[in-house]
Amino acid sequence: MRYPASLLPFKDTPIPIWGNAVISTFDLAAIGAALVFFVVLVALLQRTALGVRMRAAAENPRLAAASGINIHRVIALSWGLACFGATLGALFYSTRVNLEPDSWLVGLRAFAPALIGGMTSPLGVLPGALIVALVEVLAAQYLDPIMVNSAAFIVLLAALWIRPWGLFGTREEVVRV
Repeated sequence: MRYPASLLPFKDTPIPIWGNAVISTFDLAAIGAALVFFVVLVALLQRTALGVRMRAAAENPRLAAASGINIHRVIALSWGLACFGATLGALFYSTRVNLEPDSWLVGLRAFAPALIGGMTSPLGVLPGALIVALVEVLAAQYLDPIMVNSAAFIVLLAALWIRPWGLFGTREEVVRV
């Protein structure tokens, strides 16, 4: 069986950071690709007319359609960008581990940073991801490595209990009918 990493033209060499900490070439490439994708996505959402249409369709689809926005095209493009980001993450993830039937847990755990940061704040994902990553590392180090799978959800529950709209999300009023 061949792994995707064996087909790449460069080797996965460890790069010392500080002390005994190291980062591999593949991890550095994954971080770089994720940052580039994130910066381009945020720039698209905040600086272009397409981003305004995407935000309008997400906020109020009826009003966006009434103002002439083709919401079906915008939603399809949004899903396409989401699939591209997921594919990019899966490609880098598959260079490190074998893909197994329980690999879906990684995708499920990826929802926690978005919800912690706030669904209305694209920039809130970064602090949310750092918080989840820190808690997962601490859980693996000091508790039990099996706790890594549930640590993100425990942090998510705590964050939603304290601020249901997320750390950087906008507060929404709940209207009871």
